Amino acid sequence: MGSSVSGLPHNTQVRITSEGRSGVIHFENPQSTFSMWWEFAGAGALAIINIPSVAQWESTTKLPLSQREDVLRIIGEHVVRTQTSGRGRYDVDEQFITVYADTTV
Repeated sequence: MGSSVSGLPHNTQVRITSEGRSGVIHFENPQSTFSMWWEFAGAGALAIINIPSVAQWESTTKLPLSQREDVLRIIGEHVVRTQTSGRGRYDVDEQFITVYADTTV
């Protein structure tokens, strides 16, 4: 499924691979291909995804810093949609995307 946000191409893809209690998030578009590890979390969170810091963003992703927020939103929305049946949420901080499943459903 493609996304087009703030200069990101329609053919942007996010894939999730699992290796037991952890795995890799793969991001790909014509401008860049990069991966980030994820693992199952505790304390009410479903998973955490390790993201490049602001200082590391451009060297790690080969994307301009101006696209960081949009890229992380695309990744967060994809994970919520595919891993929580769309009934979750996510938060982004400097190091992680934290994904929460909605347990009230």
